[in-house]
Amino acid sequence: MTQIQTVSDRIQTRKLSFLRGRAVYTKFIPIILINGKQAYIADKSTTSGLMECDTREEAREKAREYRDRAKSNLAVREKIEE
Repeated sequence: MTQIQTVSDRIQTRKLSFLRGRAVYTKFIPIILINGKQAYIADKSTTSGLMECDTREEAREKAREYRDRAKSNLAVREKIEE
């Protein structure tokens, strides 16, 4: 597992469509940037394995929440290592 070195302030969302059964579902996926790379947020309760949001604003809010959590975990780890 790669160590988290940086967590960017930037967040992104991606609009994805899924074919489930005979219906097409369009969902928004929250993305945060860790170590300069896109990190999709996992959610084992969904069929896709990704966190799926109904609106872009909901996805942005989830991305902010997970970004802030990753930043605080990084700050705690750096403080412990000192």
